[in-house]
Amino acid sequence: MCAFDAKGRTDFSTLKEHLSNGGPLTYFAFDLLELDGEDLTKSQLIDRKARLKKLLGKIEASSLVQFSTHVTGNGQKVFDAICRDGHEGIIAKEAAAPYRSERTRSWLKIKCVHRREFVIGGWSPSSKRRALLLCCWAPRKTAS
Repeated sequence: MCAFDAKGRTDFSTLKEHLSNGGPLTYFAFDLLELDGEDLTKSQLIDRKARLKKLLGKIEASSLVQFSTHVTGNGQKVFDAICRDGHEGIIAKEAAAPYRSERTRSWLKIKCVHRREFVIGGWSPSSKRRALLLCCWAPRKTAS
């Protein structure tokens, strides 16, 4: 289940608000574990998703149920674009993996974290105003 913020992005805070106070929710179908009594958990994720997509058929963009598409390859580029656009992160799954009920090395939640590391280079003592000298790493640009 997801809720979209005012900018059209999925947002956990908006989800909590909509669950508590009411508001539109969208269900993203991303896996299919069983179909007509057939256990699909041993099948590869890519095969389960293909069967799910066929089962759901054509879905309108305004539908409250959406198929969660996947991207094969270019993971770092996709992740960078997701973070640059202000989204929360991605779920990375191995396409050939069978279903597992817990997170494993083939199922990773990767959050966009905007942070920098600083080193305290010094400080100035004062009774009126205290100051820290902070330093951060900046990669050296080279001419090409």
